[in-house]
Amino acid sequence: MKCLYFDTAYLVKLYCHETGSEEIQKILKENEGIASSTHAQGELASTLHRKVREKAGTHQQMKIVLTQFHHDIEMGLVTLYPSTPEIFHRIETVYLKAPAEKFLRAADALHLATASENNFSAIYSNDTHLLAAAPLFNLQGINLLPPLS
Repeated sequence: MKCLYFDTAYLVKLYCHETGSEEIQKILKENEGIASSTHAQGELASTLHRKVREKAGTHQQMKIVLTQFHHDIEMGLVTLYPSTPEIFHRIETVYLKAPAEKFLRAADALHLATASENNFSAIYSNDTHLLAAAPLFNLQGINLLPPLS
């Protein structure tokens, strides 16, 4: 059993019932826990607020999800790694060497660098851009979900 690094897209699927949630919950039963960047905390809140804005959720549901997320952190089920100077240096180094045609968003780079600098060999996501950029950080990008049809 091991701890898996999830980007925010997978965290959302863990805490909000949506397409792919069952697959994510199943893999967690076979592993020790989840890791992510502290940046994911802000991204999770942003995503939940988007659900409120789009009328796919309420502020009360958002509060419930965030309370559960904080509880899971306190219980050690979720570990958030801080954004350190080393992580930002790694991001700069990767951008300096990345091919011009490689699409790499800053938030994705932050997750990828955090996973890599904390000795993860893989990152779990269904974000195609993040997964495509994973090798730049010497990571395997893993998507457990079936392709969208």
